[in-house]
Amino acid sequence: MSRLHSHAELIEQMVALRKLSHHHVLPLLGLATDGMRNYCHIMPYMALSLDKLLRHAEKSRQLRAAFGAQWLPMACSITEGLDHLHSRGVGHWALKPSNVMLDPKMGVKLTDYGRSPSWLLYGLGQM
Repeated sequence: MSRLHSHAELIEQMVALRKLSHHHVLPLLGLATDGMRNYCHIMPYMALSLDKLLRHAEKSRQLRAAFGAQWLPMACSITEGLDHLHSRGVGHWALKPSNVMLDPKMGVKLTDYGRSPSWLLYGLGQM
């Protein structure tokens, strides 16, 4: 869960992040809160992350070979998703393999991009 400084800031961030629409960025569906300034973003469920794939690939030569053929397209997709976020004034600040989700065709979707501190989300008002 993340913490924000005010309810207004939470609403402003949610509205801005819901406008992020890109095929390599997992959409924000809504927010859950405990009513005490703690919240988490609600996004579509995706079972496979890059982190899980890498852990499985460590144990399987066949999976490593298949993954090797997909690495460049995945890296390009991650870059495209980041470029989209950055062009909208959103920094990811938590990019790691567990925040790169993969669909059944190994398509990339970035998640957890809304955990950036509000002062780092410099362009939200201009989206």
